[in-house]
Amino acid sequence: WSSLRGKDAAHFNLWVNDSLIRGFLTRKRHRTYEIPWYGDLSDLDSVMIQFDNDKSAWGDRNLYVSSLTVDDRYFGPFSLMVDYDISQLDGKRRESLNARSWAGQARTKLINMGIPPGKIIAVPGYQTNINKTWHSVKAFRYWMRKTDTISITGINIVSLGEHSRRTWLTYKKLLKKDLPVGIIALPDPYHKMDSVRGIFYLSKQVAAYIYYRFILLPAKSLIEPQPGNAMPANNQ
Repeated sequence: WSSLRGKDAAHFNLWVNDSLIRGFLTRKRHRTYEIPWYGDLSDLDSVMIQFDNDKSAWGDRNLYVSSLTVDDRYFGPFSLMVDYDISQLDGKRRESLNARSWAGQARTKLINMGIPPGKIIAVPGYQTNINKTWHSVKAFRYWMRKTDTISITGINIVSLGEHSRRTWLTYKKLLKKDLPVGIIALPDPYHKMDSVRGIFYLSKQVAAYIYYRFILLPAKSLIEPQPGNAMPANNQ
């Protein structure tokens, strides 16, 4: 599915081996796209999804792929057999995915940028579609309280744009007096305040901040078990 709709929706091509099979214009709503394959499955060497129209005048299209199924065999977004070619299909900016979470994928990207692997620790959180910020902080808090291999005296969080305020609030609330928390808010190139999309995004972030501060976090503090007693479930 796409983050935009209509003529601004994401478009992708499906390749099998080295042959272009068909192109699809997606929708904003989740949908399954299917093609028949009449050859021998043993002839399949690779299947490629080519996202070929990123960016638009109204914002970032964002193509979302939840899974790929070949002959009833499921391939998730973090399958270890996945490679990414960035920008061009020439192999010059190819990244092999060897992680099963967004945190692990981020670690791989940082290593590819030249950061020593020993300086990066991936802390995956719950697999969820709601309250992602809260679940991510809870996973970090669990890891921090269980690890004895590193001494942490304070943290700085790097986040994007208006979302940073909610991230900072959540970390401070869940970590409480464990350690001081700072925030580094990077400029958000995807949501400009001089556009309708940017104003809508800002309104959504303000609403989410109010929800977190006055509803979610107070409610969670009342029903949450004592620190360190519960392991995050379905740790993806």
